[in-house]
Amino acid sequence: MNHSFNVEIAKKYGIEKAVLLDFFYNSLTNKNQDDKTVRNGKTYLVYSVDTLFQLFPYIKKKKIAQLLREMENKDGLLLSGQFFTLCRVKSYTFTDTAFNFFK
Repeated sequence: MNHSFNVEIAKKYGIEKAVLLDFFYNSLTNKNQDDKTVRNGKTYLVYSVDTLFQLFPYIKKKKIAQLLREMENKDGLLLSGQFFTLCRVKSYTFTDTAFNFFK
């Protein structure tokens, strides 16, 4: 698997966030992506930290969790929700701020 990133995002938020956001963007816009759910008119990706660690083994699990929290709470790049009662996995989607980097 190849990973890439948007240079403007990397300059503003760091390479690790840029790599994660590029992956999320490609997943959100991929019509064949299975790990999606639609809630309140927005498409969310369903990824656990463990799953993301398998996809990005060069970023530690704790760091992935920290990056997701920061992108949601500090940077305003992600929105999250827990939509499945039997599963505690969060689902993520982009804010308008994040989408604007990819226009």
